[in-house]
Amino acid sequence: MLLNQLFSSAKPIEIKQLSSDSRVKTTQSLFFCTFGLVHDSHEFADQAIDNGAVAVVHQRELSHYQEGIEYIKVDNVHETLIETVNRFYDDPSAKMTVIGVTGTNGKSTISLSIKHVLNQFVKTGYIGTISIEYGNVKLPPMLTTPDIIPMVKTLGDMVDVETKAVVIEASSHGLAMDRVKGIHFDQAVFTNLTHDHLDYHGTMENYYLAKKKLFDGLDEAGIAIINIDDDYGARLSKEHSGNQVTYAINSKATYQAKDIQLGKFQSNYTLVYDNQEYLIETDLVARFNIYNSLAIIASLHEAGWSDGVY
Repeated sequence: MLLNQLFSSAKPIEIKQLSSDSRVKTTQSLFFCTFGLVHDSHEFADQAIDNGAVAVVHQRELSHYQEGIEYIKVDNVHETLIETVNRFYDDPSAKMTVIGVTGTNGKSTISLSIKHVLNQFVKTGYIGTISIEYGNVKLPPMLTTPDIIPMVKTLGDMVDVETKAVVIEASSHGLAMDRVKGIHFDQAVFTNLTHDHLDYHGTMENYYLAKKKLFDGLDEAGIAIINIDDDYGARLSKEHSGNQVTYAINSKATYQAKDIQLGKFQSNYTLVYDNQEYLIETDLVARFNIYNSLAIIASLHEAGWSDGVY
């Protein structure tokens, strides 16, 4: 893509990659001077150029400017990055059903289970703690929720092989750092919130607000799927103004489990949905996995999966 297709005032320089890490070797890249937790990458623009950048997007003035390099000054590098990365990769998340799963516990179990079921009917990808998977590709994980450039690039790679749906584990760190901002989520699943990651967030309130970003960023037609037996889930359900369904064991919910029988190798329970009852048998064991299975069922049903049709 030409640089002037991304920034109309720029020169028609060919851009082959986007980058926000000055340490990485690139080819004909556009480098974004972002602000990290510790470092300000404005200080490393020259390193990025040495590693292949031919253009630099910056927010504050740089110490010096190299001849032959295109410099683009913007008001907000981070917002510009989000807009640019989606344009560069042709907004791949808009071409798939995107399901985000967040919470302290259960993200991987729920995400991979949804992926494996949906993949029986449509090509479905997964990005999370365990791996990155789509088609015949299985890659090691980067972060639970990768940075925005590799995230959108990976979604673009999925679209290129006709992937129709993707399940993304959305970590609180990733949400706080806007790593999924600009991605079109069709669903957001909330599992629970327990004392964790407070070394980063500082307080449970900050932790909750980071998780809430996923739901605030849902597309207008998107749907929230919330565990209301969890205190923070109950709060989220009250605060979320968009479409939502709930799941629970102890509370009256859209998807509710009752008559639970926990075995050594399987679990049985009755699912109550729309005043109808359904016997559920699963090889997921322990009570916490009843919640996980409710989230999986709710997500698949709300996504339109029924009797093998999606």
